[in-house]
Amino acid sequence: AHGYQEFIDCDGMSFHPYTGILYVTVRKEGDNDLMVQVDLATGKHIPGAFNGADYVVLQEVVAHGEIHNDVDDIAFDPSDGTLYAIENNSGDDDHLVIFNAADGLLVQNIGHTYCPIAGKDINDVEGLGFGCDGTLWAVTGNKTLIEQNDKLWEVDKTNAHLCNPRTLTH
Repeated sequence: AHGYQEFIDCDGMSFHPYTGILYVTVRKEGDNDLMVQVDLATGKHIPGAFNGADYVVLQEVVAHGEIHNDVDDIAFDPSDGTLYAIENNSGDDDHLVIFNAADGLLVQNIGHTYCPIAGKDINDVEGLGFGCDGTLWAVTGNKTLIEQNDKLWEVDKTNAHLCNPRTLTH
């Protein structure tokens, strides 16, 4: 089992569609992020939830010679329980990936988030979620190009293409 950890920067969360268990990602500056399961009654992580360990370390993506180990959000596919995530390097060079929820290992790096219509990479993806119809959605923050900031995107989960952006307004 892993030793004591203080979880102070939780970034992503998703409910497992079959068990109802809440999974939460935890930022570890300068290291790979972690994933815990959370008790909804107490808000605390569930001890020993991962085969006796309190958490799993989420495997990094190595792309363009750089380590990408910041997981900004996760989303379980309600149709089959696949755990999708956005992994990047401090909000840059985002990749859509699939993790094994049991051990945190990378199952597949689907690819860099990209908009084929604009011919541009899309970065600073901050949130992921599945709609009732099974569509994967993403939202971008405001750390990159103005035309990409604060948008809602449809995601093709087979190739990491983000399309049909909608501007988020208040």
